[in-house]
Amino acid sequence: RQDHCDLGRHIYRELNPEADALAGRHSFRYNRLCHDVSFRFYRLFFDGSCNQPRSSGGGGWVLYGARRIIDDSPEEWTKIAELSFPLFAGCTVTVAELEACLWGVSYFAAMLADNVEEHLGSWIPLRTNDFELLETSGHLG
Repeated sequence: RQDHCDLGRHIYRELNPEADALAGRHSFRYNRLCHDVSFRFYRLFFDGSCNQPRSSGGGGWVLYGARRIIDDSPEEWTKIAELSFPLFAGCTVTVAELEACLWGVSYFAAMLADNVEEHLGSWIPLRTNDFELLETSGHLG
């Protein structure tokens, strides 16, 4: 990405099928596919899910790395790890997506510090349902 581009952006679930499927599992599943951390570029996809009427929820993320990007094609990216996890009953989609993002970014930092196993065993969702979330949809002019 160029310096003036966004660091993050919304991707519809149709273009984010892996994270969407992981989020919909509502159960814990972790898979580390690559132990190499010498990539120059990284990409994190995440998503959240909850059943109605909010009986269960979950999140998921997929982390990719690339050494060089010419066409930004899928072949240039290596899947490093993926994770799905359950969330407490009553969570919202917004909360599930926020938890997935936070865990994915936290995992990425732990991976770079060679601290993944300890991180996986100690992660506790932040219960972001306990915080008031600002809903901006339709309120920005």
